[in-house]
Amino acid sequence: ADMRFFSDDGSGGDDEYFRLDGGATCLDMFVDTRLAATKKLYLDGGGNSYITETSADLVDIYVGGTNLLRLEESGTDSVFTTDNVHLAVGTHKDLQIYHDGTDDIINTKGTAFKLLDNGTERLRINSSGNIVINENGNSMDFRVEGDTDANLLFVDGSADKVGIGTSSPS
Repeated sequence: ADMRFFSDDGSGGDDEYFRLDGGATCLDMFVDTRLAATKKLYLDGGGNSYITETSADLVDIYVGGTNLLRLEESGTDSVFTTDNVHLAVGTHKDLQIYHDGTDDIINTKGTAFKLLDNGTERLRINSSGNIVINENGNSMDFRVEGDTDANLLFVDGSADKVGIGTSSPS
């Protein structure tokens, strides 16, 4: 059997607020729901996976007792996770981004890692470790700076020229 909870809707009628659905063994909520500050919304029977507002405008998501994600609105809005927690994308976690406590790491399991700018490929590192700049042959320049020379190496993509120590190779 269902248990249904109603309250005055403010205009003389009644609105259903929530229902304990005995047949589906679930709780249906029909209004916004608030937890008291710093209380937890548990997502498992063991009490190790939950969402909590740790302090004002700071929400932590715990899974297995580990804080995996923090959402913060503090003037410098941020999404935060602790060291060694991998942000993974793809069915087989093909792309991983994380910080191991010392280094920042981007790990890819695909056939190539590509950097695109507005849909145009600028850099590719394939699974053999080869680095290709401007794979599509766009009219794009490439420059390497030295300690005192801004154009230590300059590749003029439109002229197909390479300069050393100059931005105008001939």
